[in-house]
Amino acid sequence: MLDLARLREDPEGVRKVLARKGQQYVAPLKELLDKDQERREKLSEVEKIRHRKREISEAFAKADPAQREGLRAKSKKEDEALGPHEKQLIQMEAEVRPLLLVLPNT
Repeated sequence: MLDLARLREDPEGVRKVLARKGQQYVAPLKELLDKDQERREKLSEVEKIRHRKREISEAFAKADPAQREGLRAKSKKEDEALGPHEKQLIQMEAEVRPLLLVLPNT
């Protein structure tokens, strides 16, 4: 299985090695790079939402009872935003794994 960290560090070097092993590996490599970039962007979005939820939780713990209802509503809104993003992230990870398995080690 190809190491994603190595691929990110030296995509051109990995492409050259895979091209020597066979041209059939070049197209999946490009697809893998694209899907990995999309997955990383989605992961960043998910982490931002989770961070906002943590901030709301911390504020909720310190808030007086009058402010808590507003914070509850904000937390629910973040939960609703997080769900679809997490599902998309899981789907993206499921798309990346088979591509990693197809490509040989470099």
